Amino acid sequence: MTAAARAHRLRRHRTLLPYAAALAALLTVTACSGGDPGPTATTPPVSPTSMSTTTSAPPAITSATTTSSLDPVIAKIPTAARPDTEAGAAEFAKYYFGQINNGFQTGDPRAVEGLSVASCVTCQAFASAIKALKVKGQRYGADLAQVEYSSTLDFTPNVRVLIDLSQQQVPILDTKGKRVGLTPTGKASFVVSLKFSAHWTVTRIQKAKD
Repeated sequence: MTAAARAHRLRRHRTLLPYAAALAALLTVTACSGGDPGPTATTPPVSPTSMSTTTSAPPAITSATTTSSLDPVIAKIPTAARPDTEAGAAEFAKYYFGQINNGFQTGDPRAVEGLSVASCVTCQAFASAIKALKVKGQRYGADLAQVEYSSTLDFTPNVRVLIDLSQQQVPILDTKGKRVGLTPTGKASFVVSLKFSAHWTVTRIQKAKD
Protein backbone atom coordinates (compact mmCIF):
# COMPACT_ATOMS: atom_id res chain seq x y z
CA MET A 1 0.00 0.00 0.00
CA THR A 2 1.35 3.38 -0.97
CA ALA A 3 1.77 6.18 1.55
CA ALA A 4 -1.01 8.14 -0.16
CA ALA A 5 -3.39 5.18 -0.02
CA ARG A 6 -2.54 4.58 3.64
CA ALA A 7 -3.23 8.24 4.39
CA HIS A 8 -6.61 7.96 2.66
CA ARG A 9 -7.51 4.88 4.69
CA LEU A 10 -6.45 6.53 7.94
CA ARG A 11 -8.63 9.55 7.14
CA ARG A 12 -11.62 7.25 6.69
CA HIS A 13 -11.06 4.64 9.42
CA ARG A 14 -8.73 6.33 11.94
CA THR A 15 -6.81 3.06 12.25
CA LEU A 16 -4.31 3.70 15.03
CA LEU A 17 -2.67 1.46 17.58
CA PRO A 18 -2.63 2.35 21.28
CA TYR A 19 0.23 4.22 22.93
CA ALA A 20 1.95 1.02 24.11
CA ALA A 21 2.30 -0.22 20.55
CA ALA A 22 3.65 3.11 19.38
CA LEU A 23 6.21 3.18 22.16
CA ALA A 24 7.31 -0.36 21.39
CA ALA A 25 7.76 0.48 17.73
CA LEU A 26 9.58 3.71 18.44
CA LEU A 27 11.77 2.74 21.33
CA THR A 28 13.04 -0.80 20.97
CA VAL A 29 16.06 -1.09 18.74
CA THR A 30 18.50 -3.87 19.43
CA ALA A 31 21.88 -3.25 17.85
CA CYS A 32 23.52 -6.03 15.90
CA SER A 33 27.21 -6.60 16.36
CA GLY A 34 29.39 -5.25 13.58
CA GLY A 35 32.46 -6.64 11.91
CA ASP A 36 34.83 -4.88 14.29
CA PRO A 37 35.95 -6.77 17.38
CA GLY A 38 34.27 -5.71 20.60
CA PRO A 39 31.06 -6.37 22.51
CA THR A 40 27.67 -6.37 20.87
CA ALA A 41 25.85 -3.23 21.97
CA THR A 42 22.18 -2.94 22.81
CA THR A 43 20.93 0.58 22.36
CA PRO A 44 18.72 2.24 24.95
CA PRO A 45 15.08 2.67 24.01
CA VAL A 46 15.13 4.02 20.48
CA SER A 47 13.22 2.26 17.73
CA PRO A 48 13.16 -0.53 15.27
CA THR A 49 11.89 1.95 12.76
CA SER A 50 11.82 5.25 14.33
CA MET A 51 13.84 8.34 13.82
CA SER A 52 15.40 9.94 10.89
CA THR A 53 15.55 12.48 8.27
CA THR A 54 18.43 14.61 7.40
CA THR A 55 18.34 17.27 10.09
CA SER A 56 17.25 20.59 8.69
CA ALA A 57 19.57 23.45 9.46
CA PRO A 58 17.94 26.36 11.29
CA PRO A 59 17.44 29.42 9.10
CA ALA A 60 20.13 32.07 9.28
CA ILE A 61 19.19 35.13 11.29
CA THR A 62 21.27 38.16 10.47
CA SER A 63 19.42 40.95 12.24
CA ALA A 64 20.65 41.57 15.78
CA THR A 65 17.24 42.95 16.72
CA THR A 66 15.43 39.89 15.34
CA THR A 67 17.84 37.49 17.06
CA SER A 68 17.31 39.07 20.46
CA SER A 69 13.51 39.15 20.21
CA LEU A 70 12.84 35.80 18.53
CA ASP A 71 11.78 32.90 20.75
CA PRO A 72 14.76 30.49 21.00
CA VAL A 73 12.57 27.52 20.06
CA ILE A 74 11.16 29.29 17.00
CA ALA A 75 14.68 30.39 16.08
CA LYS A 76 15.82 26.79 15.59
CA ILE A 77 12.76 25.73 13.60
CA PRO A 78 13.22 25.96 9.80
CA THR A 79 11.14 28.61 8.08
CA ALA A 80 9.07 26.02 6.17
CA ALA A 81 8.06 24.34 9.45
CA ARG A 82 6.83 27.53 11.15
CA PRO A 83 3.51 28.46 9.45
CA ASP A 84 0.15 27.50 10.94
CA THR A 85 -0.79 25.68 7.75
CA GLU A 86 -1.14 22.07 6.59
CA ALA A 87 2.21 22.30 4.81
CA GLY A 88 3.82 23.84 7.89
CA ALA A 89 2.50 21.04 10.09
CA ALA A 90 3.86 18.34 7.77
CA GLU A 91 7.26 20.05 7.64
CA PHE A 92 7.37 20.41 11.43
CA ALA A 93 6.64 16.71 12.01
CA LYS A 94 9.44 15.85 9.59
CA TYR A 95 11.76 18.32 11.34
CA TYR A 96 10.94 16.81 14.74
CA PHE A 97 12.18 13.37 13.73
CA GLY A 98 15.25 14.97 12.22
CA GLN A 99 15.99 16.57 15.59
CA ILE A 100 15.69 13.18 17.27
CA ASN A 101 18.36 11.97 14.86
CA ASN A 102 20.47 14.95 15.81
CA GLY A 103 20.09 14.15 19.50
CA PHE A 104 21.19 10.54 19.09
CA GLN A 105 24.27 11.61 17.15
CA THR A 106 25.29 14.30 19.64
CA GLY A 107 23.92 12.94 22.91
CA ASP A 108 22.31 16.31 23.51
CA PRO A 109 18.58 16.20 24.42
CA ARG A 110 18.39 19.95 23.84
CA ALA A 111 17.89 19.03 20.17
CA VAL A 112 14.25 18.26 20.98
CA GLU A 113 13.66 20.76 23.80
CA GLY A 114 10.55 22.85 23.35
CA LEU A 115 9.29 20.78 20.42
CA SER A 116 6.74 18.72 22.37
CA VAL A 117 4.42 19.07 25.35
CA ALA A 118 5.33 17.53 28.71
CA SER A 119 2.36 15.14 28.49
CA CYS A 120 3.66 13.48 25.29
CA VAL A 121 4.99 10.30 26.89
CA THR A 122 6.71 9.03 23.77
CA CYS A 123 8.40 12.40 23.24
CA GLN A 124 9.72 12.37 26.80
CA ALA A 125 10.94 8.81 26.28
CA PHE A 126 12.94 9.99 23.26
CA ALA A 127 14.66 12.67 25.33
CA SER A 128 15.42 10.13 28.06
CA ALA A 129 16.80 7.66 25.51
CA ILE A 130 19.14 10.33 24.11
CA LYS A 131 20.47 10.95 27.62
CA ALA A 132 20.80 7.21 28.31
CA LEU A 133 22.82 6.65 25.14
CA LYS A 134 25.20 9.42 26.17
CA VAL A 135 25.57 7.95 29.68
CA LYS A 136 26.63 4.68 28.05
CA GLY A 137 29.29 6.59 26.15
CA GLN A 138 27.70 5.80 22.80
CA ARG A 139 26.21 7.67 19.85
CA TYR A 140 24.94 6.93 16.37
CA GLY A 141 27.37 7.59 13.55
CA ALA A 142 24.69 8.75 11.10
CA ASP A 143 20.98 9.52 10.80
CA LEU A 144 19.09 6.44 11.94
CA ALA A 145 16.00 6.95 9.85
CA GLN A 146 14.76 8.74 6.83
CA VAL A 147 11.33 10.29 6.45
CA GLU A 148 9.94 8.87 3.22
CA TYR A 149 6.58 10.61 3.44
CA SER A 150 5.04 13.39 5.52
CA SER A 151 1.47 14.58 4.94
CA THR A 152 -1.21 16.25 7.04
CA LEU A 153 -4.16 13.92 7.65
CA ASP A 154 -6.41 16.33 9.57
CA PHE A 155 -6.14 20.04 10.21
CA THR A 156 -9.43 21.11 11.79
CA PRO A 157 -10.19 20.82 14.63
CA ASN A 158 -7.27 18.50 15.40
CA VAL A 159 -3.97 18.45 13.55
CA ARG A 160 -2.46 15.07 12.70
CA VAL A 161 0.39 14.24 10.35
CA LEU A 162 1.21 10.85 8.83
CA ILE A 163 4.92 10.04 8.80
CA ASP A 164 6.45 7.07 6.96
CA LEU A 165 9.95 6.21 8.15
CA SER A 166 12.67 4.00 6.75
CA GLN A 167 15.30 3.02 9.30
CA GLN A 168 18.87 2.82 8.07
CA GLN A 169 21.64 0.55 9.31
CA VAL A 170 24.04 2.91 11.03
CA PRO A 171 27.07 2.30 13.27
CA ILE A 172 26.87 2.68 17.03
CA LEU A 173 30.09 4.34 18.16
CA ASP A 174 31.82 4.57 21.53
CA THR A 175 33.59 7.63 22.91
CA LYS A 176 36.68 6.85 20.82
CA GLY A 177 34.68 6.56 17.62
CA LYS A 178 35.05 2.77 17.52
CA ARG A 179 32.08 0.85 16.17
CA VAL A 180 30.51 -1.35 18.84
CA GLY A 181 27.33 -2.28 17.00
CA LEU A 182 24.93 -1.67 14.14
CA THR A 183 21.26 -0.76 14.13
CA PRO A 184 18.85 -2.97 12.19
CA THR A 185 16.88 -1.75 9.20
CA GLY A 186 13.12 -1.43 9.15
CA LYS A 187 10.06 0.62 8.27
CA ALA A 188 7.17 2.09 10.24
CA SER A 189 4.38 4.65 9.98
CA PHE A 190 3.31 7.04 12.71
CA VAL A 191 0.60 9.60 13.24
CA VAL A 192 1.91 12.71 14.96
CA SER A 193 -0.61 14.97 16.70
CA LEU A 194 0.33 18.65 16.84
CA LYS A 195 -0.92 21.91 18.29
CA PHE A 196 0.00 25.46 17.34
CA SER A 197 0.69 28.27 19.79
CA ALA A 198 3.35 30.64 18.43
CA HIS A 199 4.96 27.51 16.96
CA TRP A 200 4.08 23.86 16.43
CA THR A 201 4.57 21.33 19.22
CA VAL A 202 4.05 17.55 19.27
CA THR A 203 1.28 16.41 21.62
CA ARG A 204 1.13 12.69 20.82
CA ILE A 205 2.75 10.02 18.66
CA GLN A 206 0.88 6.86 17.65
CA LYS A 207 1.81 3.96 15.41
CA ALA A 208 -0.34 3.67 12.29
CA LYS A 209 -1.62 0.19 11.50
CA ASP A 210 -0.60 -1.06 8.03
